[in-house]
Amino acid sequence: MSVEKIISSHLYNKKIPFRFEDNVLNPSLEVERKDFLELMTLIKKELPSFVLIDISARLQSKKTNPQSSQNPQHSQHPPPLILIYHLLYLETYEFLRIKTEISKDLSIFGIGHLWPNAEWYEKEIFDFYGISISMGHKRSQFILPQNVKDLPFLENIHDFDPESPIVQNDFETKLPIEQRKDLSLEHFNSTQTPENGYAENQFRLDGTKIMEAKIVLGFEHRGIETICEKKSPAQVLPLLEGVNPMQAPFFSQLWCALLEEVFKIKLTDRAQAIRMIAIEMIRIQDHLKTFFIMIRLLKGYGYSSLLSTLFENVYSLSNGLSTSSPNELFKFSCPGGVLVDISSDWRNECAKTLSLLEKELSSWKKVMLSSVTIKERLLRDRVSGKKALEFGFSGPLLRACGINYDIRKARPYYLYHQLDFDVPLGLHGSAYDRFLIRLEEIVQSTGIIFQLLGNLPSGSIVHEDIGHLVEREHSSLAWARFFSEKSALAQDIFWSQEGPGGETGHYLILGEKNRIERLKIHTPSFNHAQAYEKLIIGFDIEDFALIQGSLNFSIGEVER
Repeated sequence: MSVEKIISSHLYNKKIPFRFEDNVLNPSLEVERKDFLELMTLIKKELPSFVLIDISARLQSKKTNPQSSQNPQHSQHPPPLILIYHLLYLETYEFLRIKTEISKDLSIFGIGHLWPNAEWYEKEIFDFYGISISMGHKRSQFILPQNVKDLPFLENIHDFDPESPIVQNDFETKLPIEQRKDLSLEHFNSTQTPENGYAENQFRLDGTKIMEAKIVLGFEHRGIETICEKKSPAQVLPLLEGVNPMQAPFFSQLWCALLEEVFKIKLTDRAQAIRMIAIEMIRIQDHLKTFFIMIRLLKGYGYSSLLSTLFENVYSLSNGLSTSSPNELFKFSCPGGVLVDISSDWRNECAKTLSLLEKELSSWKKVMLSSVTIKERLLRDRVSGKKALEFGFSGPLLRACGINYDIRKARPYYLYHQLDFDVPLGLHGSAYDRFLIRLEEIVQSTGIIFQLLGNLPSGSIVHEDIGHLVEREHSSLAWARFFSEKSALAQDIFWSQEGPGGETGHYLILGEKNRIERLKIHTPSFNHAQAYEKLIIGFDIEDFALIQGSLNFSIGEVER
């Protein structure tokens, strides 16, 4: 049974009024604000297979809210805001979007008591839109510094007071005052590598035991989502590649895949295969980086040197699938194809590097399975499958908890359905499981690449329908005209793929002439960083870096 029929039958039985939206790619329903909490409580209690993926918001457009332009009194106030909740139904792997309208001067009940990973999303909504959400936790500026006067998505600017220093939020403690006085507040710099961004860890300690934890954000915020508004779909690709520069080829093809779905642009089999090779190379690269961090923290310096060399080789191969011309709009993928074909030299170098990697993986696995010290350090934190879903885990972190969800299998895209590969699962959801899962995923990704290289489809790397645009050196104006004249399959879309760290996607709303009205970037790091604050409680201060490293979240992905 489809997710629409399932949710409809339950709402009819409870007599909750709703309506399904038209012109959307995924099932989407609207409810009144007064019925919102009842609806979400019903879903959580009677349909527990629904998990929260993301929460977003947007201004109600004038096109759908004509009163704002016709009534002068109305135009003096901001148009109503739409809150948008993205859910995933694990039984059928379908998305469900729930929308409710709220005026700027009204509040709405939060859903953190139903889905714990809603907390940061609700804080982000308050930060950017000023919507008062009864969250059960302190409402304060979350990512933006305290001296930002305007709400970015309402005014579309960041107004800083030059006389006021940028001060981050106070530690949000839930401990009683008398207990708080007996604890020390410690600050630690993030263990993340520079390309992942900067954050600060704050802990309240009882001796060396962590009683409360907080990640201080706001150092990396770039406002990519705001900048993308009103632009042509092709113009924003360089911005999206910068969400996580180490994964630029993945973010490039992800956006192109969304545009190909929405505008019905065909992709050749050879282009699909090359994109898949790039995706799997990025997955290997990201897992190697995590190993490097973990091995270094475990004092395995002999292995870290070899890991660094292999990482550099894989990174070089990934960049070999891009073009370096500074005049081109795209570097890795373009809508309807890829920009660089696979040469025989690249193929030989790739086979050589991956063969060496396979050999080393077997020795690392022996060390991991036989070392009592490593097991003792990494088996301390354990996360159940139920708790992982509440945290919003995805990717290797979710599979380490025994939950079999990999988008490449659940909702196959490109040529993944034609390939033979396994989805490894963990037992305890510990840092040890996360380590072993990534180790096995490198083996599976290597197998995928060898299968593709051994049977690479022939043909063009760019579909003939967009060949003339590529020949024009990716002219921004030509691409903007191309998309403005195309008929969109839907105006409201959520699209995701299996990224190196987990489920990664975009929520896109198109406006007039197919320009971007709203874009929300969904990354696994947002949920994983949020979970870290809760996961680290009760552990010794010496454990925080290892647990944080095993979660492998990118601060750039969190703040966007």
